[in-house]
Amino acid sequence: MDNTIMKKVSEEIEKVNALIQGEKQAREESESAIFDMLKDVVNRVKVEIEYERKDREATEETLLNLLEETCTKLNLAASN
Repeated sequence: MDNTIMKKVSEEIEKVNALIQGEKQAREESESAIFDMLKDVVNRVKVEIEYERKDREATEETLLNLLEETCTKLNLAASN
């Protein structure tokens, strides 16, 4: 009888261990998927920031050129 009880306890422990392993694997897969999604988000944000920076620089360049042209026209008008 002791042997039967020990066998049943051992089987139940094995079942619990298998469940724990399954849950651990599912958690690790979920963590990996979340980490991959976060990396994608970070990359998209970096690309968007770079795009916005280049757009801002182009706008600044346009405004500076316009300012230079305006100053030149004002200087020409003032000298006439």
